[in-house]
Amino acid sequence: MGTRNEHETARKEIISQVKAALDAESITAVEWPSMRFEQPEGLPWYRVTIQQGQSNPAALGPQKLNRSPFVIFLQVFLPIENLTGDSAAYVAADALGSLNNTDATRTDGPTGTRAAVKFRVTSAPSFVTKDGAFEQHNVTLPGYYDITPGTIV
Repeated sequence: MGTRNEHETARKEIISQVKAALDAESITAVEWPSMRFEQPEGLPWYRVTIQQGQSNPAALGPQKLNRSPFVIFLQVFLPIENLTGDSAAYVAADALGSLNNTDATRTDGPTGTRAAVKFRVTSAPSFVTKDGAFEQHNVTLPGYYDITPGTIV
């Protein structure tokens, strides 16, 4: 359900909100989807991935409404050489936590498509793995968005 452009409207709003939350905590070494990134040497870095679920009709009637679940995965990579604990992972979780139970809306100008995004509750960081260079922790934030298709003028 929903077109690629409709989902892109929601994706842009999700990324905008996550970026603002991370920027507020001065978390800037972030690998964003489909963007070039260079890992900083000897410092923590982060990767944001948005996994979208299957859309389903959420309302019947003349005004169509499609609901799509999503999960934001924030991977936190802590360099082993400078590892002083997992506080950077908790700072990242707190940053995403600022979005807990909040709403955001974006309307696409050309099509009038409206995406209403609802964030749920952030997980605590969970240890994933350790290799020779990094220790990885993951933080997740689930949510959903409702798409109200606009009329192309």
